[in-house]
Amino acid sequence: MATNWEKVKEELTCVICQDLLNDPKILPCLHSFCTGCLKEWLGRLPYLEASKRELECPLCRGKVALSTPCAIEELPSHFSAVRLVEIVRLQEQASNKKVTPICQNCEDGEVATSLCSECAIFLCDFCEKAHRKYKTTSRHKLHSLDDLKKGSATDIPSILPEKVEMCHSHPTKPLELYCRCEDVLICRDCIIKKHKDHDYDVISDAVDGEKKILKEALPGIQQLIDEVEGTVNGVKSKRQDVKNRKEENLHRLDDAFHTLHAALDERKRQLHQQITQDTEGKDKGLIVQEDELCFLLSQLKSCWSFIDDKLQRGVNKDVLAMKRSMLE
Repeated sequence: MATNWEKVKEELTCVICQDLLNDPKILPCLHSFCTGCLKEWLGRLPYLEASKRELECPLCRGKVALSTPCAIEELPSHFSAVRLVEIVRLQEQASNKKVTPICQNCEDGEVATSLCSECAIFLCDFCEKAHRKYKTTSRHKLHSLDDLKKGSATDIPSILPEKVEMCHSHPTKPLELYCRCEDVLICRDCIIKKHKDHDYDVISDAVDGEKKILKEALPGIQQLIDEVEGTVNGVKSKRQDVKNRKEENLHRLDDAFHTLHAALDERKRQLHQQITQDTEGKDKGLIVQEDELCFLLSQLKSCWSFIDDKLQRGVNKDVLAMKRSMLE
């Protein structure tokens, strides 16, 4: 059975390059890919006018309108994935018996003895003790490097610490505001350029209200999941009924023709073929319905899981940056 970290690593793997996400961008369908992979994927599409160019999600075929390949840079960053990838890479480094990590908290170059998953740093013995004493870090989950090398430490941090992220339009300015009018993260320079008359607030003040909106959306998604699951089960039941009727009809047909003269054999073949074609035609239609409903069900479950994950251990910037996409 895969460990928690193996499952997380699988979720953090880009389906295009089959490696851990690098500078991940998230599409409106809530699927994440490396920025470079999305550019390469877009380059495979036939040339279209710049104003009509679309990026198709490699997983669900959802369309995203883009003006140019460079517009991929403007897609929302997946901040939670970035933090988890950092932690996963540290876990792999710590688990490597041939590598001896160095403390990243001090300048003495001391050999690390533990790893803080929530801060994503290696700590020496002295810094580990200090880490446990500080009020802000006293409850962080620390992993012994010996345990990591043995593969016995697999806990995932329940809360990912926030990290300063810089504005795409103004690289020297941090993203610290949330524009409610456009559901985007902005820096203070963005206010002057594009959001002067908009309703905006500091991220820490805005996130609780937006989380409440997303939390209120979960029951509705769950209801849709239940309804689609019920419909899928209904289609499966109908398929079984069709199959049972087919078998029953063929059995009756065989019993009847066994008592008739050989001259009726040709008629039997014709009726046999007719019944089979009829039931196969119905089954094909039901298969299409089942595939479409299962696809919708998969999307709904993925959406529910994604929102629940962001509410449980996503960073605030993700919640705000992706709220509109998650609700849609």
